[in-house]
Amino acid sequence: MHFKEANAMRQALLQASVTLRKSQYNAHHDSLTGLPNRTLFHHSIVQNLALCDRNRQELCILFIDLDGFKAVNDALGHAAGDQLLREVSQRIAKACRASDICARLGGDEFAVALIHSDLEHSRMFANQLVERVSQPYLIGGNQAEVSASIGVSHFPSTATDVDTLLHKADHAMYRAKAAGKGRVCTAT
Repeated sequence: MHFKEANAMRQALLQASVTLRKSQYNAHHDSLTGLPNRTLFHHSIVQNLALCDRNRQELCILFIDLDGFKAVNDALGHAAGDQLLREVSQRIAKACRASDICARLGGDEFAVALIHSDLEHSRMFANQLVERVSQPYLIGGNQAEVSASIGVSHFPSTATDVDTLLHKADHAMYRAKAAGKGRVCTAT
């Protein structure tokens, strides 16, 4: 093989590698916010639950839904709604520890897994997150306001598998909305 051919082959392999890595990233991250998506969140929680079970550690799932997002999106437009979602995701991610996992599940729904966190500390964190997310946003020169309703489930007392933990946290989040929004409810 000549030098030119070898160099061309090396460049093609490098480009294929870059394309593969980008494709893998895109398959597991939300394109709008850059947060892990539902698939990566689920996979990560399965792994962490196995570790928590083996080490007798706790884990809590927070299911977060924005209150008032549709009104902001309708009033200011989809571009403003997208910007709001990006800013909300940044506030959530900045509130989390490096060991925690935050994700955008879709629409205006987010989730956080608090690794090695008991229910009491998770509720306190969730209440702080409600306050953080509920601070006004400046979007395109307009002030936008949303709040968050959060449902919290706990491993191992609420459930021992990721699907049930998410389902129960989601159900608790709907109870928080029904109780007046901008609050936290714990799964039973």
